[in-house]
Amino acid sequence: MNAVNQLINLYNMTPTGDIYHDISDIMLRHLPQLKKMSINQIAELCFTSKATLSRLARKLGFESFAEFRANVTSNLTNYPSLNHSMPPVDTLASSTFVDAYLNYLRLMIDKLEARLDPDYIQTINENINNAEIICLYSHQAGDFPMMQLQYDLVMAGKKTVFLQNLDDQLANARTLDDKSIILICLPNSIESAPRVEVLKVAKALGATVVLIKPRSSTIGSKYADFTLDFDDSRTAMDGYIYDIIISLLSMTYRYNYLT
Repeated sequence: MNAVNQLINLYNMTPTGDIYHDISDIMLRHLPQLKKMSINQIAELCFTSKATLSRLARKLGFESFAEFRANVTSNLTNYPSLNHSMPPVDTLASSTFVDAYLNYLRLMIDKLEARLDPDYIQTINENINNAEIICLYSHQAGDFPMMQLQYDLVMAGKKTVFLQNLDDQLANARTLDDKSIILICLPNSIESAPRVEVLKVAKALGATVVLIKPRSSTIGSKYADFTLDFDDSRTAMDGYIYDIIISLLSMTYRYNYLT
C-alpha cells in the first residue's frame, strides 16, 4: 500500500470543508517535512488532534499513524531512485525515450498475450456470473478498471462489493460462503502479505478466489481457485498489465451476459 497514493485519493474523494480533506490537503503541501516531524508537530500543523490523525491513518488502511508516516517516509526516500515507468532506457535498443517506452510496452503486452487463455477467461466469467455475491478487493487507490467491472456486474443485476481498505476486506471475507467469489490482485510487494489472511479466511468459508498476480510471486497462490499471472517488470508497466487483465474480464463479461 502506498500512503501517498492513499492520501491523494482521500483528498480527491472528499469535499472541501471535510476534516479529512483539509488534513490531507495540508499534509500533501508539506509532504517532505512530515518524515522529520513528530505526531504532535503534525497535529499542530494540521490544526487537529493526535486522535484524529490516528483515525485518518486507519481510514487510509494503516494500523497506526506511525505506520502511515513510515510508509510516507519510505516513499519519499525511494522516489528518486525508482523506475516508475520502465526499465532504464540504456537497457533497450532504442534511440529515444519515447521509442524505448513504446517498445517495452509492446513487449509486455506480447508476453501477456502468450500467457492468457481465452477459454480460461471464459471459465472465470462463468464462475463470476454463477456466484450470488462478487467481491472485488482492490489493492490501489483509483482502481478504475475494477470499478468498471463492478458497474458491469451491477448492470447485470449481480450483488457486487468493491473494497479497498484491508480491514474492510477482512471483515467482508468473514461473511462469505460457497456462493461467493473474490477477485483480488496481489502485487509482488510487502504490502500484499497482510491480504493473504483475507484469502485464508475466505477460502475456509468456501468462497472461490480469482487471483491476479505477477508470475514471479507466490503470495496467496495456495488459496486461489483461478490464477491469472503475468511477467512483471517492477515498474508502472505492471499497473498497465493489471488494468488490461481486469478490462478483458469486464469486456468478456459484457459480451457474454449484457448484449
